[in-house]
Amino acid sequence: MDDISVESTATPVLKAHITVIGQHDYILQNVENILSRAGYSTRGFLNTEEAAEYIKMNPVDLVFIGGGINPNDRIALRKMIESDFAIIKVVEHFGGPATILTEIEEALKKV
Repeated sequence: MDDISVESTATPVLKAHITVIGQHDYILQNVENILSRAGYSTRGFLNTEEAAEYIKMNPVDLVFIGGGINPNDRIALRKMIESDFAIIKVVEHFGGPATILTEIEEALKKV
């Protein structure tokens, strides 16, 4: 029996664009690397005000907020997203890197 090669004509699925906000540069870089290897495009910030301006000016699918972010900044950012950009998903991550991809995939599945 001859092997028949069939090329896929399916369009590759584009993954989401994620804004990552963290307190420490090395953790921010680690999260961005994890997400990039999984096929997501990212833009990272150490400052929530800069992240908020970026979100206002660019298409963003999900905002990933690291556990070290000041609670007041976290609340203000969530309120801004909920009132002005309700379609954007938000993941508040408290913990190690092992659950990052699962948390993001679950959030993106929600309607």
